[in-house]
Amino acid sequence: MLTLLAALVHERQREITDTLADLLISTVHRSGARAERRVTQELVSEFRKVAGKETLLFRLAEAAIARPDDTVRAVVYPVAGEKTLRASYTGHYRRGLIRLLEVLEFRAGSSACQPVLEALAPIRRHAARGSRPCRCVS
Repeated sequence: MLTLLAALVHERQREITDTLADLLISTVHRSGARAERRVTQELVSEFRKVAGKETLLFRLAEAAIARPDDTVRAVVYPVAGEKTLRASYTGHYRRGLIRLLEVLEFRAGSSACQPVLEALAPIRRHAARGSRPCRCVS
């Protein structure tokens, strides 16, 4: 009787182990499928967000080339709109730019490039202090 009970317990333990392993495998597959759907949705939504930006960039470039001596307000804003340009500047673009400026070192041998380097100095100081850069786009 004890031998039969031991065999039953042993067989039941194997069944439970197999069932748990199957449950783990199905959970991993469901999780993977859910993650894949989520990534696909994110990619599609990012693609939708970006749709039209390439055309806008080409129109901006054409306008800037056509009237290089005019102000940004006179040339660029009529093509893209001030709200559109400000919206694309906010958020992760600005944070990414600050992070990029923190790790890059800009040097120039030409004195013509010095104004650009001097303009980067305040941004670098703000980034070093951990404060947000000023909103000087106008």
